[in-house]
Amino acid sequence: IVYTVEAEKSGEISLTMDELKENEDKVYFTVYADGTPLTKEEVEDMPFSIETDMPGETVYEDDGRISFRPVYRDPVTAIPTGDVEVVGRIGSASATATLYVKPIEYTVRVVSDDGQSVYRNKLNENETGVEFEIYADGKKLDKAAMEAADIKYTLNEKYDGIVNLDVSITDDGTALAVPIYDGWGWLAAYTVPTGELEITAETFSASDTGSISIESDVIDELIWNWLIPLIILLVIIGEIFKYRFDYFSRIHYNRGESTGNMVTGPRSGWYCSGLFSLSALIPFIPDRKKINGVKFYAGSFPWGAKVISVKEAQLPEYSGVLDGGISEQESVRFNKNDVQLIEEGEKKRDMIRGSSLVTSNDPNYKRCNVYLYSDH
Repeated sequence: IVYTVEAEKSGEISLTMDELKENEDKVYFTVYADGTPLTKEEVEDMPFSIETDMPGETVYEDDGRISFRPVYRDPVTAIPTGDVEVVGRIGSASATATLYVKPIEYTVRVVSDDGQSVYRNKLNENETGVEFEIYADGKKLDKAAMEAADIKYTLNEKYDGIVNLDVSITDDGTALAVPIYDGWGWLAAYTVPTGELEITAETFSASDTGSISIESDVIDELIWNWLIPLIILLVIIGEIFKYRFDYFSRIHYNRGESTGNMVTGPRSGWYCSGLFSLSALIPFIPDRKKINGVKFYAGSFPWGAKVISVKEAQLPEYSGVLDGGISEQESVRFNKNDVQLIEEGEKKRDMIRGSSLVTSNDPNYKRCNVYLYSDH
């Protein structure tokens, strides 16, 4: 059996959206088997289908024809416009009827207040935006139609690529386009320019543009974008270029007493104190620490922190240096003649690891303190 399909229209079927809501015009399809039209009962048993983007109602008429009536269906943006084809098909046989739906006349309106402004460093948490209403043939689109519509929201060139848009649709169908900066708020002060940020809502046939003034919060930006970074930079520089003790530097100290020409002290009298302290966290000011009455100062930058200093003003009345012969593993014992007095007027005495310092209030070192600088 050879099947064929024939299509006909009840009229021209050229409709506006309002006419579509009350439309009674139909497209009719007649199915033939070897040239004989099928009855209603016969065609209902056949695999007949209607293919179209147009919403409509399909009815098997009593005379055997299949009718298709174009209808209106929300949202309006889901209805095709222009020439719309309706195809009736059975197997490889088909027929096509074309109807015309007048394109929607869109209107875009900005409904938000003029003169809105936002501080640029607040754009990452901004909720201020431009509101748009869109009308189709004079009627405002509802939320469902707005979500289905092909609407583009764009920024002016000055802000495009720097600021993003967060678009939401309210329950009454109003679109709210909010400019958002995705980075940290303080960074926006360096990347987002001040001026008029323009947002445009556009359909294929209409558009409108609203604006928001992007301003600078002078006090806030001065504090967070200039003063605080400057302070942090100074702290970093101060930490890098301050004199500091090596973390492992140690001062060992013991007490000695004169026995003839020798000065001796008990082996068990050794004490140890690390030079590293919280003063390392204070920028620029050299590390210092007072140990057993003597104040020691860092003598170099971190990358060469193997020198410490003792300033003359911090020394007792008589002081001297002793090279060699002292170990914290042994009792104190040295010859008085091996002590070199620090000359009066010398501002400081630098010590390297392994060197010793002797301090005493007696020129003959009857009683004295011995300090040994080491790295363990």
